[in-house]
Amino acid sequence: TGKTLVVVFDFDGTLTSGKNNRTTWESLWTSLDYDVKMCQDLHMRYDRNEITHAEWCKLTEEKFRERNLHRKTVENLASKIKLMKGTEETFRELQMRDIKIYIVSGSILLVIRSVIGDLYKYVDGIKANQFRFNQGGFLTEIVGTKYDFEGKTAFITEIALELNISPKDILFVGNSVNDRFAHISGARTLCINPKLTDPTNRTMWNDCIQTCDDLTEIIKYL
Repeated sequence: TGKTLVVVFDFDGTLTSGKNNRTTWESLWTSLDYDVKMCQDLHMRYDRNEITHAEWCKLTEEKFRERNLHRKTVENLASKIKLMKGTEETFRELQMRDIKIYIVSGSILLVIRSVIGDLYKYVDGIKANQFRFNQGGFLTEIVGTKYDFEGKTAFITEIALELNISPKDILFVGNSVNDRFAHISGARTLCINPKLTDPTNRTMWNDCIQTCDDLTEIIKYL
């Protein structure tokens, strides 16, 4: 229809603000006194197709369990993450326009839920990696999302089919290397505060806000 009916947001660096360039994952590794390079190395091995996403999650899970990652550590980390200014106003505006909101992220569901707090009422769905904890609050398992990297494309395609709309009626808003496949779905793509991705690549990104300090800036791209 050429009218935006759905907005799909990435989370880390898209809905969050902060000059801290560490991802949620990197912060977790360092909070357990691991070298951040261990986290980056696994990412690189995944990028080179040396390990699958499931193996990446499993290797991370083993390291986190070795150091007894506790739910409180994850919640404490989440409490330090701030939402981008204007997130509530943007979500409210989208709801007023009857535009559905989804979050699809390579971050951690518990973290996203904690950070968005009351704004969860505006969100139609969240896809992210899940942590399972035992009764004592210690990590037992990382359940990897199938909707990261190329999976973001699959997610957008599924939404289009489920809602019986064209992918062109979906706007994807992202910022980083794992968002680079979203355009394959046929959705329109908007890059904000680019990190590890080339915002001038018009195949990948239809539009770009190089420096976005307030999420309401995306409204004119709807």
